[in-house]
Amino acid sequence: MDRNCPKCNKTAKPDDFYCSSCGFPLENVSENQSRAGVPWDERRNMGTAAAAYETGKAVLNSPSNFFENFKSGNKHWESILYCILFSILGALFYGIIILLYDSGQIQALIVKTLDNKVSREWVNSMYKWMLVANIVLAPIINIIVMYLWSGSMYLLLRFSDPGKANFFTTLQITSYAQTSQLAHAIPVFGGLLVYAGFIGFTVLGIKRRYNLTGFKAIILGLVSILFMLLIISLIIMSIYSIVKGFLPPMK
Repeated sequence: MDRNCPKCNKTAKPDDFYCSSCGFPLENVSENQSRAGVPWDERRNMGTAAAAYETGKAVLNSPSNFFENFKSGNKHWESILYCILFSILGALFYGIIILLYDSGQIQALIVKTLDNKVSREWVNSMYKWMLVANIVLAPIINIIVMYLWSGSMYLLLRFSDPGKANFFTTLQITSYAQTSQLAHAIPVFGGLLVYAGFIGFTVLGIKRRYNLTGFKAIILGLVSILFMLLIISLIIMSIYSIVKGFLPPMK
């Protein structure tokens, strides 16, 4: 049975989560509150470390159940903090793995490539600065990627199924999907597993939260990635064009 949006009075389908006209949440407030929630919501009582541990464990052990039960809402900064924490953890794990498994061969190769114009000490110092920069930049880059990808999926959902599109809920899904950053602790294939896990968790979260078919969720995820890469390419080309205009002409 169709129903009307309490905000704009537009008719909505029975299975719509949000008004396709104004975006007002049609899910009953009590229904959303009845969700079990996730440990990260209770971090003020549990402590940040314990809440992060239990939330990460829940995502890894039972992702389907997790993405069905987190409470949606406009408090997306709560999940953004989770993303920042796990981005820093991922960068730390990455740095530790590099330091543990670099026997000096990589540094020697860098010195040789630069025709011995730099010393091993200089390369080692640059290593440390790069690791520090990675810890600082990783959260920023991940947040930018999350906003771009969430926005891309939101726009595609608005186009294909407006009643199931909500930017903040999608952003929460991509934030909790950053649990995959823990894979940086795995040597060699850790980086690949991070990206595969991030995409996999996000697609699963979209599927479970919005009641989409597996095929539709996968297509939505892949097409939105291409759309996001297109946006990033346009931004990079625009920045390059601006910077190029300030540079002196090549002779």
